[in-house]
Amino acid sequence: MLTAWRYSNISLLRGLATLEAAPMDRDHEADTHLAKALERLENKLDIALTMLAHVTMRNIEMPAPQPVSLGARNVGWLSDQSLPASGDHVLISLYLSPRLPEPLQLHARIISSAGGRCVAALMDEDPEFEEWMTRTLFRYHRRGLQARHQE
Repeated sequence: MLTAWRYSNISLLRGLATLEAAPMDRDHEADTHLAKALERLENKLDIALTMLAHVTMRNIEMPAPQPVSLGARNVGWLSDQSLPASGDHVLISLYLSPRLPEPLQLHARIISSAGGRCVAALMDEDPEFEEWMTRTLFRYHRRGLQARHQE
């Protein structure tokens, strides 16, 4: 079961990276006919994935967005509801993108829980998972910096 859960998380992070990837620089491609065909195929896949996400979201009750602090090894959040106690083991479902209505399933141990703030240490120590999580966080951090720079 752990293997299937880990595979699902890694596949989700890989897929999200693919969905969010910047378009390739097509000026340097030798075969423009092939480049145009690939671009058309990519556009069709984007449309199909967007439609699938919309259909899926109709059948899934997505939680309201909440601010979280996410690292490669931990996650923190604020809540006005009851929080788990320090030392508790929890399963955190984290939706990273509305384009991919599938959550990461993060097994974690609560390391602090007080004053409406909770911090949990992720329990998956798989190097591949950590690499994909780090890539995802770096991509989001870089985009955040770019957005602030453009303001």
